[in-house]
Amino acid sequence: PWTLTVGIQDEGGALGLKRVTYQDKNGTPASGPNAMAEFTNSYQVTDITYVPKVTKVMTGDPRPGEKTFRFTIEQGSNPGNGAVLGTDKEAAITLGKEETTDTVPIGDTAAAGEDAFGAITFTKTGTYTFTIRETKEGELGYSYDEVPWTLTVKVEDVNSKLTVTDHTYTRAGETDPTSATFTNGYETTDSVPFTPEVLKRITGEARP
Repeated sequence: PWTLTVGIQDEGGALGLKRVTYQDKNGTPASGPNAMAEFTNSYQVTDITYVPKVTKVMTGDPRPGEKTFRFTIEQGSNPGNGAVLGTDKEAAITLGKEETTDTVPIGDTAAAGEDAFGAITFTKTGTYTFTIRETKEGELGYSYDEVPWTLTVKVEDVNSKLTVTDHTYTRAGETDPTSATFTNGYETTDSVPFTPEVLKRITGEARP
């Protein structure tokens, strides 16, 4: 609180203002020609986190065994440096021989055993973008989905708490509100042509 002290004196039968002083809580008077009681307020919001999702879909021939697919994420637009990527900027999905699809994380946060992206922390309102790519490993028989996705996250202040009000995954002609979906194929090649050989043996007496 501030203490306002007003000095009044009688000047020939008329009350006059002699002095006005403002003192802060420590007793320090405000100085200067425009001295006044100054109050400083601060406003803080609660940070929010968001974990990007990735989905893998497999098509094509039966596969010989399980296969791990890897993905990366990069920062795009970052107004006011209000978004901080998690330390884990790589994610991975392992599909068993008979599995055709999987998503990480399944929930809003990574569960035990899920190799998901690290959580993105937002400290300011704004619209942020991120680029998600599949890592092309060049393994024989597999085709890779090389078109990246753009993740757009909108963060707003809702009752002093930062809130992700919208998140969308887009790429050329595609929009997915849930995750970045990469589709891979597996195709076996035809075997080398093989011509069977036959050997005929004749036994017994002399033939005519």
